[in-house]
Amino acid sequence: MKKIFIAISIIIVVGGAGAYFWYQHKAVQREQANEAAVKNAVENFGSVLKNVSLLDPNAISEMDSTYKNYAAPALLAQWENNPSQAPGRLVSSPWPDSIQITAIQKIGNNSYEVDGDVIEMSSQNLATGGNSGEYPIKSTVGYVNNVWLITSFSGYPPPQAQAQGPVDYVDNQYGFSFALPQDWNGFTTTTSAWEGYTSGPTGDIPFATGTEILIRNPQWTSQNPYQDIPIMIFTPDQWDALLQNQFHIGAAPINPSLLGYNSSYIFALPARYNYAFLPGYQEVEQILSNNPLQILPQFSNISSDTKILVCGGISNGSTQNIPETTRLFINLPKNDFPDKNNNLQFKTVSGNATSTWISNAGPYGQAYQATANCWSYYYEFDGQGQIDLSAQNATTSQPNYLVHFIVGPTQ
Repeated sequence: MKKIFIAISIIIVVGGAGAYFWYQHKAVQREQANEAAVKNAVENFGSVLKNVSLLDPNAISEMDSTYKNYAAPALLAQWENNPSQAPGRLVSSPWPDSIQITAIQKIGNNSYEVDGDVIEMSSQNLATGGNSGEYPIKSTVGYVNNVWLITSFSGYPPPQAQAQGPVDYVDNQYGFSFALPQDWNGFTTTTSAWEGYTSGPTGDIPFATGTEILIRNPQWTSQNPYQDIPIMIFTPDQWDALLQNQFHIGAAPINPSLLGYNSSYIFALPARYNYAFLPGYQEVEQILSNNPLQILPQFSNISSDTKILVCGGISNGSTQNIPETTRLFINLPKNDFPDKNNNLQFKTVSGNATSTWISNAGPYGQAYQATANCWSYYYEFDGQGQIDLSAQNATTSQPNYLVHFIVGPTQ
């Protein structure tokens, strides 16, 4: 009987020990699985930080769509209410590329504290290796609605971003400034000339020339060139001639794109400036998307006549000799001529010349040459004689618009 009791006791002890160790093993497995899930949650979040540009006007919607699978609703709402304290991309380069985990510690039931470093990268790093810097972050991760989500995140914005601001190129000669990200500190500039040509009897002949400024990233070397930011500078008359197809620049049948203008100059980006796909071309695209070119105050008194030329309009006070059935776009700046439906007044001065709005180029005032700042109308001129076009300028200090059309027989 005693032997039986001892045997049963041994079985109970061994069975209990086995159950204990089995439970402990399962607990360790659960803990390991939880830590792996927490690690994945933070690392996956780190991989999408570069997709949210905090300077973008749509930053809040970008945060919502990009972060909702990684951040708890309360934390996401906090970031959306104060984007300046949210993680993301502060400048075009370098950008936050990943989070490298350094420690994970359980701090409560289904709650972990995670330490890590944000790794920053640039286009140059992608080409040559290494990174552009690291800075520490601390986060907590909890099990929210059956998903591991980040519930707090600190260490952002990084100290260097708080201490440093953007870098500006300021050109007092041509009257503009150009905002650059912090990693362009130490940039250089070079000056060259653009050349415009027109068709001659034996080929292209020179028509116009002007200044082109290249803003060069400090990472640029002759062995490893980096994408420059080219800025072409035109006088209003040159820009008008270009838009009227009186000359062309380069072989591509594409005009430069407008960057901005002031009282004396028009600034433009060359067509296909980045078709070599040099390192940094995507960064330059991002810089250009943030409206970096601003006008200096002493060049800000812009005349209506200059705005008309920037819109691709017909020069104020000019006389246009055209054959009948000619169709023309008539473009005007919205701020100076705000009354879209009643801007244009036509008057036949002699003969039977007439003007008729043509609808197949788009709605009235919104023909396909219209922009955010310019109306565009499409008209056909018929008959023969003189017809005058006038428009009342809403700015009393600026002249009204007047163009004379001399309509002749078809050539």
